[in-house]
Amino acid sequence: DPAFARAFSNRCALYNDKGLLDEAISDCSRAISLSPDMASAFMNRGVSYKDKGWLDEALLDLNKAIELEPGSADAYNNRASVYGMKERVDQALEDCDKALWLNPSFAEAYNNRAILYKKKGLFDKALADYDKAIELKPDFAIAYVNRGAMYGTKDLFDKALQDYSKAQ
Repeated sequence: DPAFARAFSNRCALYNDKGLLDEAISDCSRAISLSPDMASAFMNRGVSYKDKGWLDEALLDLNKAIELEPGSADAYNNRASVYGMKERVDQALEDCDKALWLNPSFAEAYNNRAILYKKKGLFDKALADYDKAIELKPDFAIAYVNRGAMYGTKDLFDKALQDYSKAQ
């Protein structure tokens, strides 16, 4: 029954948020067995795998989620995170760009792309993306922390301290 599948997928997402990754994986797997074309279940399970550090499994599920729902900015953004964790920075940047093309107001994708720009030494581009993430989501604590670290890299310590204070 697709309604049960949706319930399992939704509970999987909640378990992810609470860090209960084994429970999340179990629920998403049940959702997928009930509805093998449910993109959100593959995406949620992919996030669980990513958070467990099971990056190959995460990529398989996120690829499937994108195949099933190619307009999912969330799936591209999550896959970008996995590619970044695997040091496949160029592929990760492509996915961030795709996520932002699909959803230009996606603060998390700007933050993720900034992290990738920093890995490539493109500090000005990273700062611009952190600025955009914070503009779109003024209470985005991790973006303040990340931008503060960038300011520190550029010896802008007063700005770094301001951002770290805003992140609390």
